[in-house]
Amino acid sequence: MDDSRALESSRIIQELLEPIESDQRPKVLDFGPAASATVSFFAAYQCSLTFADLYDVPEPALPPNSQYDLILFWDALNNLDGEALSALSGKLGPHIHENTRGHAFAAYGSNTRLPRRSYAIADKEHLLIWQDDEALLPYPHTQAEITSAFPYFELSRRTLLAGERVELLLRAR
Repeated sequence: MDDSRALESSRIIQELLEPIESDQRPKVLDFGPAASATVSFFAAYQCSLTFADLYDVPEPALPPNSQYDLILFWDALNNLDGEALSALSGKLGPHIHENTRGHAFAAYGSNTRLPRRSYAIADKEHLLIWQDDEALLPYPHTQAEITSAFPYFELSRRTLLAGERVELLLRAR
């Protein structure tokens, strides 16, 4: 098991987090495992932070009547088959408002194999990324599959990364 963490620059994260200072106590939903760097980053902005780890619980319970400003999908959507992806989309829909933004990693192509990684926000320009084990994500989804599964989001920006990963910035329609 390799727990070395890499610091990776991300223009998508920069754009995702850009308006965070103007929001009043933004609500953030993180679909990855709780990471201390992410907690520390958002604590500085007095954010309300909810973790719903899709690796452990593919059908998370979300607090009723809450709407999120930022949703961090990371690569967790690639851990869900098509049916589970649709179920999550249906469950998440009521928690989206007109200014909600999302971040996700997709596969470049339908045959791309993606290793499971963990992510944290280091600062407004960088992600911490590490690979916990040698496991591959079982259901790599392309950007088209992700945007199709979540019809209340539109693709705002994308960046092709090493390893045939595509980083996505999503905005509410």
